[in-house]
Amino acid sequence: MAGSPMSSPAVEREWWKGPTWEIQIFYPAPGVLYTRAEGQADLECAQHAMQAFDRVAAATTEKVAVFHDWEGITAYTAEVRSTYTKWSKGHVERLAGVHILIRSRMVAMAVTLVSAAVGGVITAHYDRNAFEKLRAETILRRRRASENPPDDGGPPTSGPYSIRRGWMTNNGQ
Repeated sequence: MAGSPMSSPAVEREWWKGPTWEIQIFYPAPGVLYTRAEGQADLECAQHAMQAFDRVAAATTEKVAVFHDWEGITAYTAEVRSTYTKWSKGHVERLAGVHILIRSRMVAMAVTLVSAAVGGVITAHYDRNAFEKLRAETILRRRRASENPPDDGGPPTSGPYSIRRGWMTNNGQ
C-alpha cells in the first residue's frame, strides 16, 4: 500500500503514513530540514525524506542542515540503506551536516556505514536533549541569517550612518 499524506502537504509541514511507518517533514528555517519518523522504514519512507531534502536544497544556495529524529525507527529494509547511501553520495556537497537521533542498534549500524561512505558528514546522536539543543540553535541561526543577509558592500540604508535622499547622515543629523 502506498503511503498517503496524513494531512494536506503544506509549505511548512508534511505528514506521510505507510503500512509500517510514519514520517513527518518540517521546514523550520531556510536551509534546514527536520524529519521525525517511526516504525519500519521502507523505500517509500526514505524517498519522502530524500525528496524533501531536494526541495530545501533547490530553495537555497547555502548548504543544508538536516536533522532526523529517527529514535522511533525500529527497522529498515536493505533497499533503504543501499538507496540512501547512493543518494547521499550524490548530495554530500550540499550538506552542512546530517544529525540523526537514534535508539535502535540496527539503525545505529546503518548510520555508521552511510556516514563512512559519505566522508563522515553524518553524526549519530543518542541524547535527545543535546540533539534538540543543536537543532534549535541551528534553526535560530538560519532564521536570523535570512532576516539579516550579509552586507553586499553597498551603502547602509539604516543605522547610525545611512544614506537618505543622497546624503550621508549621522543619526539623522
